[in-house]
Amino acid sequence: MSELVTHCFVDKGCTEVSFASPVSGTVTAVERGERRKVLRVKIAADAQQEYADFGVKDVAGLSADDVKASLLQAGLFGYINQLPYAVATRPDTEPKGNFSCLHFVINLCRVTSSLS
Repeated sequence: MSELVTHCFVDKGCTEVSFASPVSGTVTAVERGERRKVLRVKIAADAQQEYADFGVKDVAGLSADDVKASLLQAGLFGYINQLPYAVATRPDTEPKGNFSCLHFVINLCRVTSSLS
């Protein structure tokens, strides 16, 4: 069984922002596009999934800094984009507004339901 890895890669422009691995396993391929942009990371999933437990948070009692710290620790902050141009955000950026899009969540639900 492979060693548990929670972060696939780190943003070179802001090293505190990392991207979490969706499964425990072994990286089998990294596909790059123009100017060596990472397009896809392929991971062969382990038969027995391992994961890091970050605990349950009381959302009502968290400050904005606590939420940012939790997202950074879990490797989820890198998936947050600034609209309208879908530019990756930085932890020190203060948003002008909060807009939620369910398109990504709906696609994840479809993928999850097709796996079971």
